[in-house]
Amino acid sequence: MAYLFLDTTDHLIVGLLSEKFEWIEYYESEERKSSAKIHGLIHELSKKHSIDLASLDGVIQVAGPGSYTGMRVSDGISQILEWSNIKSYGVYHFDVPQLLGEKNYCWYANAFKGETFILEVENGKTTKHLKLEEEAKEFLHDKLSVGNKIFTNFESDSVFLDTFFSSSILKSCPEKIFPKIIEDDSVTEIYYYRSLEDEFRPCRK
Repeated sequence: MAYLFLDTTDHLIVGLLSEKFEWIEYYESEERKSSAKIHGLIHELSKKHSIDLASLDGVIQVAGPGSYTGMRVSDGISQILEWSNIKSYGVYHFDVPQLLGEKNYCWYANAFKGETFILEVENGKTTKHLKLEEEAKEFLHDKLSVGNKIFTNFESDSVFLDTFFSSSILKSCPEKIFPKIIEDDSVTEIYYYRSLEDEFRPCRK
């Protein structure tokens, strides 16, 4: 019994978790064309660890935010597995700090089109922003100066030395994070930085 883990919000990450939420295997590649490799990789990992995909306890995907094309890959696989009655669960990168108990923080990422996405959590209140890059840096610097923790998804997005990474938390604390994802079972939709109408408009630069 195991869970399949997928994160294609930026590059390709595929993992297998035991029923106790310990990593059986965690594979990370800088490959951004996930669709060309992900199916074969899932097959290789399941064969290597003698795991029948039909017997999975579930599939857990990072449902955003991130690359529109990349997220469609993991979401498509989740939907296919759901057709085989394999339960699908989701988590957003910006919710990971809250799952660890953080009360006041900002999570940010490059939202493309010259903009930065910021999710701010302060005393239980959540606010989302799309800011131009320089404006975002000033905003985050101000938050950092008053003691708020700053998170992003991957090191490649980091603009501050004191940034924490939601991807690293998922990798290093699976037994703390994943049971809460399963218990919560509330993430069902892919989260894009913008509405689809705005996503495909020309950039502001």
